[in-house]
Amino acid sequence: MAVASVTARVAPFYVVRFSLIVGTIRAHYSACGPSHAFTAHPRLISSVQERRQKSANWEEKIQQFKTFFCIYQKKFVPLQHNYAGTGSMTIQEQIQCIRKTLPQGVTLVCVSKYHSEEAVMEAYNAGERDFGESRVQELLTKYEHLPKDIRWHMIGHLQTNKVKAIVPFVHLIHSVDSERLLQVINREAEKIQRVVPVLIEVHVAQEQTKSGMSIDEAYTLCTANRLPWVEIRGLMTMATNTDDEQEIRRCFATVKNTLNRCGKKAAILSMGMSDDYPIAIEEGSNMVRIGSKIFGAKSI
Repeated sequence: MAVASVTARVAPFYVVRFSLIVGTIRAHYSACGPSHAFTAHPRLISSVQERRQKSANWEEKIQQFKTFFCIYQKKFVPLQHNYAGTGSMTIQEQIQCIRKTLPQGVTLVCVSKYHSEEAVMEAYNAGERDFGESRVQELLTKYEHLPKDIRWHMIGHLQTNKVKAIVPFVHLIHSVDSERLLQVINREAEKIQRVVPVLIEVHVAQEQTKSGMSIDEAYTLCTANRLPWVEIRGLMTMATNTDDEQEIRRCFATVKNTLNRCGKKAAILSMGMSDDYPIAIEEGSNMVRIGSKIFGAKSI
């Protein structure tokens, strides 16, 4: 049962009961005087005092309900932000719930693709600074309009002809899926004399439609990179889209083992999205990419 439904059904019950009790006391007090009212009905007075205390703490109880429904064994029930027209939790409340499940040292990237600038600003005002986009044009528009201390992550497939546009400001490119793309990033970065941090995308999922290099290719690039204007900071992957937890763990564990072989310079492991990030963290992820659990369904 959703929190809003619980509140809607339970709160009126307490309000009506409280009103009836107060009305009874007032009527008796007026008819009998204060001494009769307070000496004749001590249990009633006690009951009113208890209900007043419950009423005073009602907002706190609602928040406890929200937290309980948000977090259960570090897994989330499906929640929708009210930008999408459903659900009762704000973006800030969603972020607070997620933050409670993240161990120290795990970076949260708020995946803001397909969401409005207003939604991004609500997360920004909640303290978030890392945001992920998958389309270059949308990334460029938001970069121009939003605060310049936002750290923008490119998490979607990146075409070589779009590299030039984002190299001057992108904080981290997660989706380097070929050696050719890495060379193009290096060439464009050299032109502006800026070293660009990147992650190598590794394909370990069962779906062949997902991008990424093989384990061997990723390992070779990480350990033998000679390109001076790109800094390979680690690996990124997406697990198989399945309800089989063991298969998801296999994907994440495979990439974690590869990162361990790559040396200390490759320290970032970007694994885990809205539906599987608790498992990714258990398997060694230190950067998670979460969108729908924060912003709800896409809004643009």
